[in-house]
Amino acid sequence: MSFTKAVSNRPSRKETTQSRQETNLYLCKTDIFLQRTQIPTTRKHLEKIFSLIDPGWKFIRIRDDKSSPLNITDKHFTSNRPDSEENSVQALSVIVFLNEEQYQEVLGTIHTETDVWQLRHTIKLLNGIDGSTVIGCMDFYEYSQDLPLCAISPIHFGCKVLRFNIFVKDFETMREFYEKLILQECHFVRKGFGIFKVHSYPGLEVQISLKMELKTEVRLTKSAVLRLKFRKLDVARCNLVTTLEQINSQVWRTEDPEGNVILLEEIGTVSRGKMTKRCSQSEATKDELVFV
Repeated sequence: MSFTKAVSNRPSRKETTQSRQETNLYLCKTDIFLQRTQIPTTRKHLEKIFSLIDPGWKFIRIRDDKSSPLNITDKHFTSNRPDSEENSVQALSVIVFLNEEQYQEVLGTIHTETDVWQLRHTIKLLNGIDGSTVIGCMDFYEYSQDLPLCAISPIHFGCKVLRFNIFVKDFETMREFYEKLILQECHFVRKGFGIFKVHSYPGLEVQISLKMELKTEVRLTKSAVLRLKFRKLDVARCNLVTTLEQINSQVWRTEDPEGNVILLEEIGTVSRGKMTKRCSQSEATKDELVFV
């Protein structure tokens, strides 16, 4: 299914408020697709990093790639990929903000498993006044070249934060795309870095962030994708994308301007009886549909 790309105009605050009543983002997840034999070991190591913020695997899901609606070797993941992965950084990363004690616990795990976690990328935080003083840094660790980078950061007050970060080359184009897609204005933190606040729970906030990365190449994440879940998804209004492929009755596949694949899912108002009937039609459908 294809649509003509619409003219790019940033939605006004009034338009965003009105539109959110019709098409509002409900949740954001990351789906990781692996070969069945790789899942137990990968889950064991990732659990040490994410168990304090996502113990039920609600936001980060590891699944058999045979049930994936994506062909993880197709052009969506291999195009624009640099020849040397050593000189590039994964587009998708997962950042976890924990209190000091939990932060030290997870950091200790990473430092004792140097054969598992490799330091891959460091972002220096500069003084916002003169931009020359380093006031902190964030380290991104890699478990596999095909999986999202992982980073942890301490917070001194407030709730935990789970942030799905996308490294981008063209911040303005990507910002405009995601603002239109999720009908929410980007909260600018500083130049080339902005955050979308997806959902807040007691003690946890889920976010999507865009971070401009100009010092190294950005490569597409091969075995993981963002899944954006909407209460209601008006497909006709998604004509800002160049292609939109329907996976099943509630899930569509598209990609952002830099080639990152995104799954769009409508949770809708389907009754429990209809959900059960749909989920029992085939194994692939049962694995694909998730209702919250």
